[in-house]
Formats: sequence, structure tokens, C-alpha cells
Amino acid sequence: MGNIKAAMNTALAVGWSMTPWASVEGKAILPLTDSQGVQYQASFTIIPLQNDIDTIALQNTAMFGDHRYTLINYGVSKKQSDNTAYQTFTPGGGLYGVSTNLLWNHQFDQHWGTTLNAGYTWLNDDITKSPIVFRRNSFSFTGAITYTF
Repeated sequence: MGNIKAAMNTALAVGWSMTPWASVEGKAILPLTDSQGVQYQASFTIIPLQNDIDTIALQNTAMFGDHRYTLINYGVSKKQSDNTAYQTFTPGGGLYGVSTNLLWNHQFDQHWGTTLNAGYTWLNDDITKSPIVFRRNSFSFTGAITYTF
């Protein structure tokens, strides 16, 4: 399919904690070098449990991208089509998916902790028409052991 050049990005976010257990955030991931498009996110987070040892959070995120972002990540150019068996595909910009994550942080002591994250991502109708998208729905699980100095 070809190579995507490395790019340097920056993220700008603004959020508001409406209550100690609910917050909203808007985020833009902007290219600083070779433009790979702009990605936007709007998220809502609730924290049903937070104490000195444990934090549990549920976050729902709407994911948006400009035309360049969706083209690079989900599109198939004429050149790529000629070199593969995939048909050309040019997605539009806008909402491309929704992500939901359940996060649990547990602190064993002042240094050691763990983080577990279970996620679900749904891609919209336009993006799932791409010949390089094989699943509309995906699940993820991430675990980490953390150490704080």
C-alpha cells in the first residue's frame, strides 16, 4: 500500500469537570510537519469509583477526522489500487467512529500500580465501505504495571 511519512503532531485539549465524577473534553490532534490530516475527539467521562487505591472510569469518545486524515487512514488511492487488488476508495471527512473504554487503575503502594483498559470501537457506514477495513467493530484490552518514582 505504500509508506506513510513520519509526522510530528501536537494535541490541544480543553475539558470541564462538571462534577467530581463527570467530565467532558474536546481535543484536536494537529500536524506540525507533513500534514496527515487533523483528528478531533469529543469525549464524556464518568468516574463511578475513585479513592486512594482505585479509580474506575467509563469514557465514550466520538472520533472525527478531516478529509486528509480519513483518506490517509482509510482510503485507497489510484496508485495503491494499481499496486494491489483493492479498489479505489475516497472517504469523506467528519464522524468516522465511536470508542468506549472502561479503565481501572489500582495502586498497590506509593510506587507500584496497575492499569487495565477494555475498549470497544465502532466505525461508521462510510468508513466500513473502505476495502481495507475488515471489521466495523473491534475490541481491545490493555494491561500495564506501573512504577512511580
